[in-house]
Amino acid sequence: MWRIRIHGLTAVLFMLAVSPPISAAAVGPPDCLAYAYLESDDHLFLVGNNSTSYGSDLYLEHNCGRAEILVNGEFFAEGETGLSAPIEPGNYTIEIRSENNSWRYSNFEIRPDRLDWNFNFSLAFPENEALIPESEAIVMQNWAAGATGLIIWVLCVYVYWNLINSYTQRNFIEEVNG
Repeated sequence: MWRIRIHGLTAVLFMLAVSPPISAAAVGPPDCLAYAYLESDDHLFLVGNNSTSYGSDLYLEHNCGRAEILVNGEFFAEGETGLSAPIEPGNYTIEIRSENNSWRYSNFEIRPDRLDWNFNFSLAFPENEALIPESEAIVMQNWAAGATGLIIWVLCVYVYWNLINSYTQRNFIEEVNG
């Protein structure tokens, strides 16, 4: 019994001696966190390397106190959290800088906002422009309504005729004179 205890204690001491030291230092949250995004309708597009997004305003959210945005190496905007600035469609390198941190995103493509597409579509195809004359559309509606009514009447008469005929054949006896 005492041999098992000595061998067990020896194994534990050997494992502690061979294992790497365990660091007790805890890694805390970063001192500053920042991200940029674009918005189109109800969709949000995060700024990232080699990515594409849609929108017309660049938004910056951070907890760094004061931060600035550089677009293609040139100053673009600076301010507190909740910063937003209009930006044109194109291909950019966007950098976010604060006191102690910096984030750089290259090959970031911005495409026009969907609302701009809707505006361009409405210019090409105005809503008030009729593609066929209104009188012709009314005539087509009347023909469709008449044909639908005729088809429904034929189907109803056919179904009722078959139901009545089936009931008559099962329930009534005909007398044959002969």
